[in-house]
Amino acid sequence: MSIRARIILTLILIALLPITIVSVGLYRTINSVRDLSITRSENALEAAGEQAVRDRALAVSAQLGLYFESNPWINPNDYQRLQTYPELIALAVQPVGETGYTSVHDRDGISRFDINPNLAGTDLSNLQNRLPQFWYLIRASLDGEIVEGYYDWLEPDGITFRKKYMVIVPIEGTNLLLAATAYIDEFSAPAQALTADIQALITRSQVITLSIALAVAAIAALSAVFVSGRIIAPLTRLTESAKRIEEGQLEQRARVEGGDEIGVLASAFNRMAARVSETIGGLEERVQSRTQEVETRARQLQAIANVSRSITNYADMGELLSTITEQISKRFEIYHAGIFLLDEEEQYAVLRAANSEGGQRMLERGHKLKVGEVGIVGYVAATGRPRIALDTGADAAFFQNPDLPETHSEIALPLKIATQVIGVLDVQSSAANAFSENDVEVLGILADQVSVAIENARLFEETRRSLGEAESTYRQFLRKEWGRIPKEEKMAGFRYTQTGAIRLENALKRAELAEAERTGKTVQVPPGKNGEPARLVVPIKLRGEVIGVVNLNASMERPWNQDEIDIVTAVVERIALSAENARLFDQTSRRAAKERLLGEISARMSASMRMESILATAVEEIGRVFDDTEVVLQLSNPDVGERSHE
Repeated sequence: MSIRARIILTLILIALLPITIVSVGLYRTINSVRDLSITRSENALEAAGEQAVRDRALAVSAQLGLYFESNPWINPNDYQRLQTYPELIALAVQPVGETGYTSVHDRDGISRFDINPNLAGTDLSNLQNRLPQFWYLIRASLDGEIVEGYYDWLEPDGITFRKKYMVIVPIEGTNLLLAATAYIDEFSAPAQALTADIQALITRSQVITLSIALAVAAIAALSAVFVSGRIIAPLTRLTESAKRIEEGQLEQRARVEGGDEIGVLASAFNRMAARVSETIGGLEERVQSRTQEVETRARQLQAIANVSRSITNYADMGELLSTITEQISKRFEIYHAGIFLLDEEEQYAVLRAANSEGGQRMLERGHKLKVGEVGIVGYVAATGRPRIALDTGADAAFFQNPDLPETHSEIALPLKIATQVIGVLDVQSSAANAFSENDVEVLGILADQVSVAIENARLFEETRRSLGEAESTYRQFLRKEWGRIPKEEKMAGFRYTQTGAIRLENALKRAELAEAERTGKTVQVPPGKNGEPARLVVPIKLRGEVIGVVNLNASMERPWNQDEIDIVTAVVERIALSAENARLFDQTSRRAAKERLLGEISARMSASMRMESILATAVEEIGRVFDDTEVVLQLSNPDVGERSHE
């Protein structure tokens, strides 16, 4: 082989070698950046997904606990009857993300509420062979502790398994446990999309690198033919530049010494290095942007979870609404948050709570907006659709509120129960263009949580009011029924003596007895200095209503101790229950006797078909019922006058 051929071959190899090294280095660098970005994004998204499932489990568990607390007559262990409460089913089975849901099982491992109603009552231990990881989490939760973890879920095709994440939380005050589960790849989907984008960029970079390598090879061959003697030094410098870029100095560029092939090669190399640098910078910016979006969404979801947790303990509507606006302002760093509720005629949206000073002034003067006519609040209340307003263009007119002069952006979201609009959540910011369509989705989740909390508070108030009315009515009934017994029975009570219990003809007139009857509390009178006995007066109460008192006089020189008082109180409680049972039995017996007597009289009168016999029988039967009573049955005849039958 000739020297020229060797030089050409050598120069070609020297030209291709740095390009190859740079390409490999860049490929490794890009792959490292890609792997690092994808790993961090997937980890962040999965962590956010886990937190979202965990927060959903805690929120729904708290809602169910509040539901049972607000409805004490509902027995959480009466599983068949629980299936008849649609509002309970709606609370127990709620969506988690786009693919997940919540379910309820008891501590025996029996499913009670599931997205598939046919699974209610299923023993989950039957799945331990087919889904061992799922059963492991269920079994661990039966001790009443919070359990969370991953498991492989068998898809409907019977072949494919997908990874799910589940959090199981006990429902306070019950034997039930709330499980929230969702496919974890639902949350990592954005990272997968990012992977595809990065891979496309890598492929494009490889094509560009290959093209540049081919160009460099061609330029090197031509240069070797004409200027083989001048090619070594420039290529050496070019190789050094390539090595620096390989080491990570992406700002390094080759020196262009002229317009010949070496200069062209150096320029091409510099363009390649610039494109690679731009590509890597673009990838880093996109990864950073995506990461910031994920972090922002995670913070927003965390804020929603915090707001939801903070409002679950409020049953009073006023406190609830004030807490919601304060928490929204605090968690989302919002200038003004207000809650409007529709009036009974659904004609006006009335401001019920606000956190800002201007909002407080609006509350004081009873601020309200006409539905469908005034502002974006009226628009949202009428249409049930969210609305964003900016301080430019047609929306600028919405910000002419002297109480809120700093408003430059506003978003209003409907508060709905099912499809019924009950109010509007109004959020205003002092920053321009503060809200986007992404905020509509995120704050929409918060609006749904607020709607449920408001509805729960309303139901709680109605239930408490109904219970109070029923309790008052029943106490009035008890007071009336027990008030007539002393008169009808002509009995004031009983007194215990050495010979036994004797009837008390007249009620005792003592201050301590009157005080116990008036206050419903136990009254204790210590022994007197003149040998007066220690007295204890315990009221006899039924559902808070005093129906009598028990008075004890003890010949001892000390007051009654707590153990003695507790014993007497326990006995008095049983006296109240036994006396009420006796009264109810007596009342029932009297009613039965009256019905039986009426039946007998009706039967005797029906035995005859003659008018005279029927009237005679009626008079005789009434006379038998009321002894020593004259009974007269008289018929009216306008022509003849009066005729009587006795």
